[in-house]
Amino acid sequence: MNKEELTQIVDGLSHNLDLMINQSPSCLKIISANGELIMMNKTGLDLIEAEDMESVFGADVYLIVEESHREKFKKFNEEICNGKSGRLTFEIIGLKGTHRWMETHASPYMLPNGKIAHISITNDITELKIKRDIEEIITDIRQKYIESYDKPFLFFNEVLKNVLNCMKAEFGYLAEVVYDKEKPYLRSYALSNISWNTEIRKYYEENKEKGLVFEDLDTLYGEVLKTKKVFISNDAINDKKAKGVPVGHPALKSFLSVPLFHAGELVATFGIANRIGGFSSDLVDFYQPLIQCIGELVGLLQLQKKNNESEKKLKELNNYLDLALEGSNLGVWEWKIPENTVRYDKRWAEMIGFKVEEIQHTFEF
Repeated sequence: MNKEELTQIVDGLSHNLDLMINQSPSCLKIISANGELIMMNKTGLDLIEAEDMESVFGADVYLIVEESHREKFKKFNEEICNGKSGRLTFEIIGLKGTHRWMETHASPYMLPNGKIAHISITNDITELKIKRDIEEIITDIRQKYIESYDKPFLFFNEVLKNVLNCMKAEFGYLAEVVYDKEKPYLRSYALSNISWNTEIRKYYEENKEKGLVFEDLDTLYGEVLKTKKVFISNDAINDKKAKGVPVGHPALKSFLSVPLFHAGELVATFGIANRIGGFSSDLVDFYQPLIQCIGELVGLLQLQKKNNESEKKLKELNNYLDLALEGSNLGVWEWKIPENTVRYDKRWAEMIGFKVEEIQHTFEF
């Protein structure tokens, strides 16, 4: 095989290698020791939301790494360029604002100029990461329910905090659905306190544990009460149902309201706003395990509350009956025929000349 034939083979291999790199389902990239992007395949460009390689060649890769992960990524890149190999999980924010979780496997790579760079294979693990996060959140809020089922304010606020964090929303509320003569309204125990003035903050502090009431159904939050279906508005600021926001409050850009069910009954709803990229039905479907869990726990909380109220009323009724019997000087006895047991109170025993402990508590036939 002569030199010309070898050159043709190498050129062909190089072309095929380029095709393989650009058709790979993983992001393949080379980064300099300073964090400059030298090469990235099409999959990677799509993940960072870049038009083409030319538009991002030499760009600072650190800037697309989410701020809380940036220093960790810088240190990782320095270690790779100093001769180590390694793996890292981190979050990026694409050029159009999309958040993604990435896992990268990197090794040192010598450039033609003799300098050491960072070459890596990186995969989008967002879906897997979120599923793991959802499992952890479900465990956390179940534990919070056990700890604070008798304190709705604490439970609802813990749930809202987790929903906002995992769904990347700016603010929101979580409220139970209450009925007044079959008309539903909301009682919110958890509400984001963004830019509240002194008067509103004082009102909230005074009423937060018993819940803030919202009754207007002709609103963004009211739509879910009327339809019992998910409501999405990705142009909330211009939506006819929007009633505006308080002075100084961030603009309402996108809005999602989700109904929460227990045993088929609408028991609560949460609303969240201003997620980068907006909201979608696919997003709601993805978070269904968490949504179902919240509905079940709120339903159990309401049942517990009803049971407590029933027990309280029964206790009050028994106390009232005891006082009435004592005042009327009457005695009471009760015969449970299926079990053949008899119960006497102290006054009944006295009326027939005995003490309670002296009377037989069954009938013999």
